[in-house]
Amino acid sequence: MRWWMAFSSPRVARDALATDIPAKQGFQTPLRQTHNEGMDASPAEGTRFRYWLVVLVLVALGFLTIFSFGMYFWFMAVALALLGPFRSRPQVFLPGLALFLGFLVGYVLVAPWGCSQSFTSNPTTGEETLSPVVCTSPIGIEYSGTEPFEPSRTPAVIAGGATAVIAAGFTWVVARSRHDRETVSANA
Repeated sequence: MRWWMAFSSPRVARDALATDIPAKQGFQTPLRQTHNEGMDASPAEGTRFRYWLVVLVLVALGFLTIFSFGMYFWFMAVALALLGPFRSRPQVFLPGLALFLGFLVGYVLVAPWGCSQSFTSNPTTGEETLSPVVCTSPIGIEYSGTEPFEPSRTPAVIAGGATAVIAAGFTWVVARSRHDRETVSANA
């Protein structure tokens, strides 16, 4: 069983515990222990609880740090909540998550973050000059204009969309080929 399958799919984790381990290693592992053995929930219920706990923690972090970088945590929580019903289907869940993360990375790298403007004055003539407003992105793209200047977010949205489509497509191909390999090996 792959590590990502245990987190993304309660049903796959349960089925793997029920079928793969005993068949390959020659022993029986109970899916659910009795109350006397100290465990009340099945592995699927524990995985579901952890998933939604992560979503709630991301929502809380998003609200606590909303004025700095919390918006990204909050959007991640929303993406995980929307993809929650598809956790048992890696071919849908993983590309959906890659779509969101790809957009986020592409947007953040191209969007203008910091702006600056310089002011100079000549003491002999009393002449004052303002330089244009220059805004830069984390990867060094410069946006400039005269005051008042609000740089366009369109290049960031386009870069985020392109990155999202590429990331989701690549992830879908990988998830699909992994699913095909596992299907072929299970049928052999």
